[in-house]
Amino acid sequence: MKSGDTHIKYDHFHFPRLLELKCSSCNSKSIATNESVPLEIEHFIDIADFNRTWKYKCVTCIKKQDLNWEELKAFELWNKIEIRNETVWAWNSKHLELILMSLRKENTKSHQWQYFVNYLPKKWLQKIKKESDFKKIELLLS
Repeated sequence: MKSGDTHIKYDHFHFPRLLELKCSSCNSKSIATNESVPLEIEHFIDIADFNRTWKYKCVTCIKKQDLNWEELKAFELWNKIEIRNETVWAWNSKHLELILMSLRKENTKSHQWQYFVNYLPKKWLQKIKKESDFKKIELLLS
């Protein structure tokens, strides 16, 4: 029996604890945080349908609310850029930092988001190789 025949596929979702979004009211940066998750944890697997409520807050205007995961999907990600006909996106700056390190072929083994290296789109890794591309991503981080 091949190992693939015995692999069990789990029905779970991996979530970021913190999302950086674009405010729908003022287009500034906003933050959505799952406060049920300890600060030390950057991302988590939700296998028990536990608290999927995020506290949403714009850093500029007064917009605040509690939102579930489905409602958050209506917001545009803050860390998103078009490079070489590819939309590069990240849930937050730490996630984007990992993406940039991976594109530069730097060691990511000790990075908090290292788990996601295997999920980076291959097209990004094939197309985004020039220093000028990396500079565009760095601008999002500044």
